[in-house]
Amino acid sequence: IFCSVVFLISLIHFRSVFNSFAFIYVFTSICLFHLFLSSEFLSENYSFVYFFASIIIITDTAGYFFGKILKGPRPFKRLSPNKTLSGYFGGLSMSLLLGVCWPLHYELGRYVLIVSAMVFCLSVQAGDLLESGLKRRLKVKDSGSIFPGHGGFLDRFDGFIASVFGLYGISFLYE
Repeated sequence: IFCSVVFLISLIHFRSVFNSFAFIYVFTSICLFHLFLSSEFLSENYSFVYFFASIIIITDTAGYFFGKILKGPRPFKRLSPNKTLSGYFGGLSMSLLLGVCWPLHYELGRYVLIVSAMVFCLSVQAGDLLESGLKRRLKVKDSGSIFPGHGGFLDRFDGFIASVFGLYGISFLYE
């Protein structure tokens, strides 16, 4: 009910379903991250936040460099014309490697880290495509002017926003 009310209010305020969706998408991820921060899972596995942030960074960075260096097919031209399969697999492989190499400081096993790395990596890439598709649909080049030359706020945090859903799901499963 709450989400329906927020959606209706945002629809009236933004006068666009896509703008309303973007607002709710960001709002929901913030709420889920807050729930994660107050969860029992985090109190027992506090350094998992560093792992989460590292996966987001390595996925974006490795995807960018692998895509630029190796090039390759671009299956998502309509959503994001510069995304390549080599970038996708580069980001995924480096994330999985980080999951394998990350030190175990908590009760979670290696398997949980590897699965978490894969979930976070895939959600980072899905969030990037979603945000790019949303910008294309709205015919907007940048999602803001806070970070000039970087495509705006959502371009810097689209992976984080999307992967919060996976983070909350994993913390809920292992709590």
